[in-house]
Amino acid sequence: MSIKGKSQELFIGKTEINIRDYQWTYKLKKFRYEDISRIEYCFRTMTEGGYMDFHDEYGHFERFFFPQKSNAAIQRAVDFISEHYPDLPVEMHDLSEDPFYSKNVFIGVVSLFIFWPAGLALYWCTGKRTLMERIVFTSTALPK
Repeated sequence: MSIKGKSQELFIGKTEINIRDYQWTYKLKKFRYEDISRIEYCFRTMTEGGYMDFHDEYGHFERFFFPQKSNAAIQRAVDFISEHYPDLPVEMHDLSEDPFYSKNVFIGVVSLFIFWPAGLALYWCTGKRTLMERIVFTSTALPK
């Protein structure tokens, strides 16, 4: 099963998961199901980005970003993983539990209109964007 993301492509296989990254250079990251300790995902909404995190036992994770049109494909991938690997925890992130200062709308208003240095720090610290998106946003948000 293949899912197109923003600057990535996710391949869900029977024995491993592959993420092909097109952001800066072509990079292929492989994760065997045995090496994944849990999977966390969040569907894309109008204001919040969709992602799927693959965590290892050491606390590191790899994030796959996807657009709203891929929500159904992500649900099929979650169903496939849950069916074939029932012992692997797959958790859906509930956006209603997020604090207001981590919401994209709040960060955008604070960073662009009120206190751009504080908003810019929030933008970088939340980890909701790829490195490329953060660099582009920072270059456009800095005062001229």
